[in-house]
Amino acid sequence: MRTKSSLAHHFVYVEKKFKHAGFRFDVLIDYKHESMVNNPRRCVHSMHDIQDALDGERIPTNTYPGLLVRQLASRITIKQDNPTSRIWRKEARFTLLQFILWQNLVYEPYKILTYAFDNRRNCHAWTAFALKMAKTIDKMPWIYP
Repeated sequence: MRTKSSLAHHFVYVEKKFKHAGFRFDVLIDYKHESMVNNPRRCVHSMHDIQDALDGERIPTNTYPGLLVRQLASRITIKQDNPTSRIWRKEARFTLLQFILWQNLVYEPYKILTYAFDNRRNCHAWTAFALKMAKTIDKMPWIYP
């Protein structure tokens, strides 16, 4: 059995140097997708699946249309939106070219996806992938200005 925090929402925040602001990347279920809008029962099922996953009751097997969202954010707005989240840490430091490369590898190809709990096509899997790529790109000396 899982603990309640084992399936907490994960996201990536990329901050611009010296600005205390940047972009937040979230993998979400797309409730505006045609298959969700035309089937309100599916929306209700997805909300029950989310609650079951967070409670550790079971790992849902349903899949839903998903998307990767990029939005402007700051440290303040992230802390306001996530008051109970754990302290986050810096995983990588990018130049502008490194950020562009990272974004092309981890954001552009995943804007639209299938969200699933059981096979890890969700915020956990994407965040782990994005952070692994960030650490790899951070170590590429040929991208430095």
